[in-house]
Parts: sequence; C-alpha cells; structure tokens
Amino acid sequence: SATSVSVGETLTYTLTGHVANPKPEAFVFRDIPSVGLTVKADSFSATVEGRPVVFANYFTTDFDSLSDYKGNGTNEFTVTVIPAKLADLAGKTIVVTYKAVVNSEAMGNDVSNKLVKNDSSYDTVTTKLFSFSFSKRDNDNKALAGATFKLSVAAGQTGVLPTMNGQEYGTTQISDNNGNVTFSGLKAGTYTVTETQAPQGYMGTFLPSFTVTIDENGATFGEDAFGLVNTSKKTVKNIKSITQLPLTGAAGTTLFTVVALLVAGAGVTVAVKSRQRTH
Repeated sequence: SATSVSVGETLTYTLTGHVANPKPEAFVFRDIPSVGLTVKADSFSATVEGRPVVFANYFTTDFDSLSDYKGNGTNEFTVTVIPAKLADLAGKTIVVTYKAVVNSEAMGNDVSNKLVKNDSSYDTVTTKLFSFSFSKRDNDNKALAGATFKLSVAAGQTGVLPTMNGQEYGTTQISDNNGNVTFSGLKAGTYTVTETQAPQGYMGTFLPSFTVTIDENGATFGEDAFGLVNTSKKTVKNIKSITQLPLTGAAGTTLFTVVALLVAGAGVTVAVKSRQRTH
C-alpha cells in the first residue's frame, strides 16, 4: 500500500486469486514476507466478487512456519479456502487483505512480500526504507566522535519518524570514531537534523540545525544558519571559537550580529559602572 515506509508503520497487502470452475481440490494462497515484516494475524479480511464476507467462514490461516509472525524471506504462511466453500467460490475472484508492521529488523533494508504463483514463481512487491549519512568534522577537517544529533519532523515536513512499541526508535545518533552519523529506517520525505551536544572541547553555542530531504535520488541537505553544513560533501562542522565561524552568507551575518551584541553589551556594562561611580 506504499512505495516507501518508516520502521513502525503498517503496510496493507492484498492477495488476489481466481478459483477454477469446476471447483478445484484445494485453493491456497502461499505468502512469503521478508525480514522486517511482522504479520498481524487478526487483520485478515476478504471479498468474493467484490462483496465482503466473514473471513473465518471461508478461510483458515497457518502461521506455524513464522516465528512470532515475523517474516524471514524464506518461510511462508498460508491462507486456505475451507473445503466446504470451494463449490460456492468456483469461478469467482477472491481477494484477501491483511496488514503487516515494519519492525526494527528492517533498519537499513527494504521490505518485500512474495506471493507464490501456480508455477512456483513469485509475484513480488517491494517497499523501500531509506537512510542517510554525514560526517562530523572540526575546522581542520578532522573527524569528530561524540557529537549527538536528533532527528525530528517539523510542522509542514513530510517525513515519518521510525518507532518501536509506540516510542521513537533510532532518532538520536552519536558520531562514531570516524565522525560518521547515520539515520536509517526512514520513509521518503523531509526531516530536520539538530545537533544537541557538541564533542568535548567544542562550542555548544553554535550547533547546526538543517533539513534533509530523502527521495529516490538520495538525500539532499539544506544549509544551517551558521554555515557549518557542507551540503555537497555532507559534512557538519564544530568550532572551538567564534572566530572559526564562516564569514559569508547567513553565517557571516550571524557572526557580525553576535559581535555587535557583545560589543553593545560591554558598552552598557561600562556605562552602568560609570554612572554608578558618578552617582
């Protein structure tokens, strides 16, 4: 039911078949969910010739080969027409619909579902999960470990945060020893990345926040207010002092504004002390 999905979201799958006439000896849907899919056993419904029917009156299910209803890309579950109903369904089109949750095993991978056809080939549908990475660097392009980043979705953005058991999952990441940061298990859309804690020894005053847009062509990075994000190289800098801020664009404006405020603040302090001495 979707071309891309985040971990924690629910997908709807539809299995369609035509029952032979005269009635066959048996009619069975054989379905193989991939790693990262958990079948919701209580979600099954069906129609016959477009008319809803009570699922349990026409079909049985068998999930014995799935551990905790989780797919592994090899084992199948079955949906079987009750033998006594075969004559009633002969020559008719039946549609079975069910839901599956994208679980945490799908992090870094797509999920797929395969319906086994009569000739043992597969009808396969794949749903994509995306990821993006960037590198944390200092002003000398040295890799920085220990920077903390938070992924969020602001008002008007189209991303969906991954969840597990109703809680955000994988939305906080810390740069590793090579400075690398990766967010995965994501639906296509727009997200916000915010550095919430700088590595030890680096300024916590100027922490970048920037947008990332994910689509079939990859991830596109937006600029931050301080000019610390290199959108083409996908690097994010930390600085040790205000003098390391870039002097161009919005970052330059920010630097001059901060300096002006500091100067103004110092002037006010001097003036107040002068008035106090005069008084």
